Parts: sequence; C-alpha cells; structure tokens
Amino acid sequence: MKSLIQPQINLNGTSKNQLLEQQVEVLEHFRRLLGAMVGATPHGRDYQLRPEEYQFARDAWLERYTALDAMYREIEAHALLLSDA
Repeated sequence: MKSLIQPQINLNGTSKNQLLEQQVEVLEHFRRLLGAMVGATPHGRDYQLRPEEYQFARDAWLERYTALDAMYREIEAHALLLSDA
C-alpha cells in the first residue's frame, strides 16, 4: 500500500480545518466499523457441528480486523501530523 502524503496547506486549497474534519469523519467511521467487527467476531457456539473450522474462521476474521485497525492507526497518525502543520 502506498504511503499517505500530507497535503500542502495554501490559500487556494482546502482549509486545514476542513481537511482535519474530513480525517476525523473517516476515523469515526473506522471506529464504528471496528466496534461492529468485534461484535461480529465468530464464536464457537456457531461452529458446534464443525468445531475444526471455528479457529480458522476466528483467525480469518481477526486478520481482517487487524488490517483495518492498522489502516485506522495510519490515518490517525496522518491526521495528527496535519493538525501539527
């Protein structure tokens, strides 16, 4: 995945406040998504007749959660750098 690059704040561009508001909105959606994913994590009770598949299902789900969480943290760091600009 390509690295995020900080925008150049200037009079002809989007204001710093608007850029930060956009980043905050993205982060809010990520927080809701990550919270929903925690609630939807596979549970052993749903694999009673196929218990050998439970750990694989849970690991696959957590792998996706981890990828999204890493993306959340990257965007958060990007927004923090923007706020310091």
